[in-house]
Amino acid sequence: MTRRPSLAILLVLVAAGCQMKAPKPSVKGIEEFGFVEAPVDHPALLTSIRIARLVLSPSVPITVVAGWNALADTSEVRVFAAAPDGLAGSEVMSSDGGCRCVITQVGAMTSWLQRQTGRGEERLDVDIRDLLAYMLLHEVGHIVHGDSPARVEPSATPNHKPGFNLDVTAQKDREVAADRYAAEAISAAIADRGTDRGIAAAKIALTLSQMSWNLAGHRVLDNFGGTVLHQPSLFQDAGLSHPNLEWRILVVNDAISSTEASHHLLTDFESARRAAPDTHYRAPTP
Repeated sequence: MTRRPSLAILLVLVAAGCQMKAPKPSVKGIEEFGFVEAPVDHPALLTSIRIARLVLSPSVPITVVAGWNALADTSEVRVFAAAPDGLAGSEVMSSDGGCRCVITQVGAMTSWLQRQTGRGEERLDVDIRDLLAYMLLHEVGHIVHGDSPARVEPSATPNHKPGFNLDVTAQKDREVAADRYAAEAISAAIADRGTDRGIAAAKIALTLSQMSWNLAGHRVLDNFGGTVLHQPSLFQDAGLSHPNLEWRILVVNDAISSTEASHHLLTDFESARRAAPDTHYRAPTP
């Protein structure tokens, strides 16, 4: 009589031990995509992920998660921190609809910003975490739209480099659509006033305004005379895959704030984009 309860307890303990020793599902890391993880960048990127999650509407069927400690799931977009030199020198973040993941080089952000906006003392401090959060929203836009990794469209003539141009391409259209997705998410979140979501979105909007100021300062002060001469390298698109960065930020700022000032800045820049270079301007020799 006394052995039956003991046997029952023993069976429960054995079953519990088996459950504890059951192997956990393997977590696929960044290595499967040919990159090296950068743990030193996890804290900053994790903050940006949390900001992006706050801004995204609860109705969006996508969750942005830290890829280094998450399982692949159809409803998740995994974000990884890659070691420097993992992506092309001109980008710090890239998404892949096939793996539903985003590869980020947090360590390359400082040098990327310096290339885009210069180093003058008049530059405003930009919160890299908020800027990364905006970039994450942009990449989510690519994934929502089902974009595949961009492939540069061939030029009309063989061996012809497009240089600075205003050509319309499918790749540029996809970038503009992803920008629009991020801007709409931020604008909707700002309307949620007095909440963590609204505050997070307002901080991203402020960061983008600061970025716009710095881009304009770099164009006007570090390229003296180029604005007046309508220098193509300042206003047009470098290649066929991405539109001019300053124009993109101005478009996003106008979409978010929709003020007379933001619209005026955008239309002025667009007028300069369409204007022919001054006769005094000479394109650099290749």
